[in-house]
Amino acid sequence: ATASTLASDKHFASSVLREAGVQALGGEYFFLHDRHRAHRPAGHERSDAIDCFTRLGGAAFVKPLTGSRGDFAQAVHDEAALIRYLDDVVKYYDAVLIQPIVEGTEYRVFLLNDDVLYCARKYPPSVTGDGVQTVRELLAAHNDTLRARGLSPALLPDRDPSLDAVPAKGERRDIPGRMNLSAGGTMVLADAPSEQASILARQAARAIGLRVAAIDMFVDIGGKPDANEIIEVNSNPSIRLLEDSNRGDLILKIWRHSFAAMGLL
Repeated sequence: ATASTLASDKHFASSVLREAGVQALGGEYFFLHDRHRAHRPAGHERSDAIDCFTRLGGAAFVKPLTGSRGDFAQAVHDEAALIRYLDDVVKYYDAVLIQPIVEGTEYRVFLLNDDVLYCARKYPPSVTGDGVQTVRELLAAHNDTLRARGLSPALLPDRDPSLDAVPAKGERRDIPGRMNLSAGGTMVLADAPSEQASILARQAARAIGLRVAAIDMFVDIGGKPDANEIIEVNSNPSIRLLEDSNRGDLILKIWRHSFAAMGLL
């Protein structure tokens, strides 16, 4: 329970990883409400978030500090967009994490007791052209689906002229940003990208103290094969990918592990 609680706070978990010498993206956290302000250190208020964003060059990846399923996880590219973003997020969450935007290939490594059960490569959500609707219209339909699931919509620049193009039937257009399955992303079972990535995942799970964990990471950051960083640690990962991939054998391994941990086997 302690390890799971640590993992749920993205900034705190990243700090634990870095203290343990594990490469992690890090970032800074900021509160969106004034309540309890007297009980926390300076430098973590909404106005400080604007300053942090400016120091990052006016572009950053922002997400709720304790969010899940990719809700409100997105890249923001100017101060006005950040202000609108914070106005939306404050209705649902108390704090956000601001991180630099990183370009790399995203993987998930699922661990049971320090053993890699499976790896998966992540791909972004997309819309598929029908030869009639514009990208903007396809994106609107995609966002309606997200809202129906209780998730924030995908955001793209309103003034981007490419959104008014009509993709050919069957043509796919990626939606950059979050890659969560819940948000329409795709995960495909794959070999581990490298032994180094597997080692990094094990180090992350050990540092947090989890016996079951799904470690999300970027590999090949900036095109450098050895540049890997932990994005976040998931203590209660979904098995939806295994269901969709017809891997009941792996699901049974997870269940047996859980039952054994509770003394039921």
